[in-house]
Amino acid sequence: MAALSRRGVLGASLVLAAARMPAIASDGVLPAIRWAETTDAAHSASGHVVADLAASGQPMPAGWRAYRTSLAYVRRLARLDLYALTPTTPESAAAP
Repeated sequence: MAALSRRGVLGASLVLAAARMPAIASDGVLPAIRWAETTDAAHSASGHVVADLAASGQPMPAGWRAYRTSLAYVRRLARLDLYALTPTTPESAAAP
């Protein structure tokens, strides 16, 4: 029970800190980073499920391959969105 309350306090403090941060990345960089991190975590978690099932000798559930493929696709789209917001030249990085 103590671990849950610590997580809750940490989560609440992070939310408050994020709410008080000035809008330094109003062009969408921070949401793109969060989305890419979320898709990375989901893809990684699905990989752990696959490894656990393979280690225990259990068969893969029906539709798992399609689910994993869709996760990889969304992860790729999130990465492409993030890369599109990243400056590619010194001139574009210095632009206001």
